[in-house]
Amino acid sequence: MLSRRRFYRIFIGLGLASPILGGSAVLECVESRASARRVRLRFRVSLVAGWRPSGGTLLIHAAAPLRPGVRLAMRMSAGGAWVDAEGRHEGGDWLRVPAPAAVAAALVAEPKQALELQWKEPALRLDGRETVRYAPYFIVERP
Repeated sequence: MLSRRRFYRIFIGLGLASPILGGSAVLECVESRASARRVRLRFRVSLVAGWRPSGGTLLIHAAAPLRPGVRLAMRMSAGGAWVDAEGRHEGGDWLRVPAPAAVAAALVAEPKQALELQWKEPALRLDGRETVRYAPYFIVERP
């Protein structure tokens, strides 16, 4: 489990003062399952229950050095359509992946669902929740 002190250090390091800032909230990953070129992530959404998100951003760490322009596809595990997204390198092998409003809304509305990511690049490996120091986070934005 991530300690409260470590949790806040990560947000301050990412330029955020707290898990909830005005119209945004940072969600902690509570489960991750990886397979070949695919990962399923579940997040703690209790902070944003009842929100109607305008979008979101996935922050995820690569376990190996990144090449520019990483292409990913994301969807909610309930069988939604795959949405293409491009991960932007944020330094230190962190990827910032924009999520459309429909994906963010489904994540908030159905806490038992998982966000699924897939990619084609065989060399890309993403860190999961188990790495603690490099666990994924999802920033929910609302108007």
